[in-house]
Amino acid sequence: MQRFVFVLLSLFCGLVIFVSQALAITINTAEVQNDLAVVSGSKAAKVADIRWEGVVVTKSNKGGSFSFTGVKPSDCVGTLSDGVSSVEVALAYCVVTQEPILYPISLPKTGQTTCAACGYGSPAGDDGYWQKGVSWPNPRFTNNFDGTVTDNLTNLVWTHNPNCSGNNMSWYSALTFCSSLQSGMCGLTDGSGAGDWRLPNRNELLSLIDISRAQPALPSEHPFVNIYEMNYWTSSVCAAGIWTAGWYVKMAHGDATCIGRSYSDQNFYAWCIRDLKK
Repeated sequence: MQRFVFVLLSLFCGLVIFVSQALAITINTAEVQNDLAVVSGSKAAKVADIRWEGVVVTKSNKGGSFSFTGVKPSDCVGTLSDGVSSVEVALAYCVVTQEPILYPISLPKTGQTTCAACGYGSPAGDDGYWQKGVSWPNPRFTNNFDGTVTDNLTNLVWTHNPNCSGNNMSWYSALTFCSSLQSGMCGLTDGSGAGDWRLPNRNELLSLIDISRAQPALPSEHPFVNIYEMNYWTSSVCAAGIWTAGWYVKMAHGDATCIGRSYSDQNFYAWCIRDLKK
């Protein structure tokens, strides 16, 4: 009986040692060469299939070492497994591959549902009659409770408080304010850093507009606070005055206008935006 228990304990200890060794996969080299992932490591399970992004690429040797050349993941981080454990491997000298844009794109609905031409004897053909475009998601917005709001239609992230700067400012100051915005400012606890945020371009800011509403011209269920029915800068400049004029959007009715951005009296608000983190 004692010998039986001893054998079981020996087997158990051997299993623990084996698992602990397998859990300690060490990556020695992980980089991109000629657009391929070149990876080497050690301490994998012995003589085991090594999988890279789910595909068997090689076997480890009797000492647990391995090396291979495989596909480069689009996000520059690949999953490596020896059948017992797996590790996420970040590749050096790697450039993230942008997903291709599929054309043509589809424009969203404007939000207008009232048919203004209906009942007047003329063919109904206005926006409210057709209501063309991609339907808005429900919910349209997600309050992330970290000082940010995600627009589920565009996957753009906005500050929960559009006026956290506390005052209006020049176009150049608006660019600087948004690019320097980071977690710890404006009630943000999202872990963002300086350079993550930016002033939205004209199309991005107009993507928030619901033209069926006014004061402000935003969807009724929007979760933003302290939204002013005033003018907000965009980062876009005007073709007629590329060196002197910029676009802004008036939140009262959602109209966009081009105006001289260098004049001292043209101080508008800055509503900052960033891309959704993947």
